[in-house]
Amino acid sequence: MSAESDDFRFPIADCRMNQSAIGGRQSAILHTLVIATTFLAMAIWTWGKWADTIGNGRELYIPWRIAHGEVLYRDLPHHAGPFSQYFNGLLFWTVGTSARTLVLSNLAWLAALVVVVHLLWTYVADRIAATVACVVLLLVFSFVQLTLSAGFNFVLPYAHELTHGVILSFGAIACLTMSLRSTDTSRARLWLGAAGGLVGLVFLTRAEPFVAVALPVVLGALAGMYARRTTTRDALVESGILIGMMLLPAVIAVSLLRLAMPTGDAIASVLGSWRWSFDQRLLGMDYYALVTGAGRPSENLSRSLKPAVWYVLALLPAVAAGLGLRQHTSEHAKAWHEARLPVAIALALLVLAASYVLNDALEWMWVARGLNVAMLAVCLTFTFGAIGHQRERLDARVITRLCLAWFALLLLARMGLRVAIHEFGFAIAMPAMLVAVAAVVGWIPAWVDRTGGFGWAPRAAAITALAILCVHWLGPFARNLSSSDVKPIVLGEGADALRFDRRATAMRDMLAMLDERAGDGDTLFVLPEGALVNYYAAMRNPTGYVYLMPPDMLMFGHENVLAALRRSPPDWVVMIKSNPSAYGFEGFAKDYGREIWSWVGEHYTEVATTGDSRFWMKLYGRKG
Repeated sequence: MSAESDDFRFPIADCRMNQSAIGGRQSAILHTLVIATTFLAMAIWTWGKWADTIGNGRELYIPWRIAHGEVLYRDLPHHAGPFSQYFNGLLFWTVGTSARTLVLSNLAWLAALVVVVHLLWTYVADRIAATVACVVLLLVFSFVQLTLSAGFNFVLPYAHELTHGVILSFGAIACLTMSLRSTDTSRARLWLGAAGGLVGLVFLTRAEPFVAVALPVVLGALAGMYARRTTTRDALVESGILIGMMLLPAVIAVSLLRLAMPTGDAIASVLGSWRWSFDQRLLGMDYYALVTGAGRPSENLSRSLKPAVWYVLALLPAVAAGLGLRQHTSEHAKAWHEARLPVAIALALLVLAASYVLNDALEWMWVARGLNVAMLAVCLTFTFGAIGHQRERLDARVITRLCLAWFALLLLARMGLRVAIHEFGFAIAMPAMLVAVAAVVGWIPAWVDRTGGFGWAPRAAAITALAILCVHWLGPFARNLSSSDVKPIVLGEGADALRFDRRATAMRDMLAMLDERAGDGDTLFVLPEGALVNYYAAMRNPTGYVYLMPPDMLMFGHENVLAALRRSPPDWVVMIKSNPSAYGFEGFAKDYGREIWSWVGEHYTEVATTGDSRFWMKLYGRKG
């Protein structure tokens, strides 16, 4: 493997005096300022408006209860890994329980992600591609609400296991890259161990990011050993370090949980979502067929191929123009050279004009649907290219590109044939989108430059196209956010204050009613979802079950929920209007939760209702 620098350097420190130091430093500072300004502007613009009225309750309630001594899985049933809830619970215990604590923590996680992405993309592509990737990450995936439901963002996500898992995965790939680049064996092994440890932490979040990152990291490490001509003994040592560190977080988690529950239960708890990854009862629900496109495979395959064709048609003219502007030694060389900048500008304007003409023909919210096809093409190109490399040319940069591309593709597989940047796509499709940015802004223009052409031709067209996509994706959100009617309701005070849509009117009135009627120490059971009521009312759920939509009922078992109710009946019950039709059910009381609701009806009586026919909450008190 070719000798490279031992470590990453932040772009400002990457400038060399022999590279026109002043210009290099100014460029690095400019790129850093662009990213930092985008981060700050998006945070200010969206401040307090990230949460969903229903979906974010669990992410505040469970850490709050952990901070008060309750044990995940034993007291708080949960179907994902323990890392995220215990991390946030420890944060609440040490810093203080509030929504702001969680927001600031998540902003720190996001800042770390941006730094890692910029370092990786600078290394595998170039600084321009890295900056564009970070801007796209911040504009489209990190802060905004692209659907009616909020919670699909990195600041207050509906599931921290997903955001933490993806961020830790990027960190693992970065550590592997550090190991591959290091010329010192001890340091290389330290970084390899760190990569394994981070992959092990990903295992404690959710199955999807672990599957996506584990294989690329392991194969990347093996490829590095092959490229360095590592001896069998050293290869065994390094493999042991990697695998051992991957297992260590799970071993520690089981050991700690064993202090509060039997060993078998501790192991099952650490397995988290793995227990349900292949459950056909879950996979057979209408919802999962819908979100993966499996319900109409031929139609969804066609809708994936169409955008992929658009990608090629949009890129080919720019690449052809760049290749056409080759270096000339003839008397016309100067004229060709002077034509380059006008051509780049003309291509950018052409992209703008084409987007205007095709505005009604393109499904802008679904333009990313061809990412699965694009990622498969990138992965195959890099894989066959690496296979064709001589061993000495299989360096850290090649291996890192392969790891990032395959990680993006394997994570994207979770969305099947229905790739979207909204909903789960804010985390699942994000790596693929950033790899696509590296391809069109970095790798393809660099290839055009290497052939003697003008790489800025395709780069200018690609950056313009990405800017147009960001505008179209952000447009509806910007229009909604500018309206005073979008999230007019403020719940909580001080560090807990967040803004919500009009459904929160019913919750605000319900909180006032509970404050008036409930006594100190009273408990509250909210169903089928809505733990935000428990959090803002500061009322414990004695059953521990805070989310009872159809998949959760299947995983937890209605008999276990009913047993918990009988064992620890709450003082109050709140029923919230929900719509489980996406899962193939009519309602909690009508079908999938009918037995539980019958028990509630026998022991509780309706006290009051808040809201209206569109969204309501009903309060029930004990009979007698």
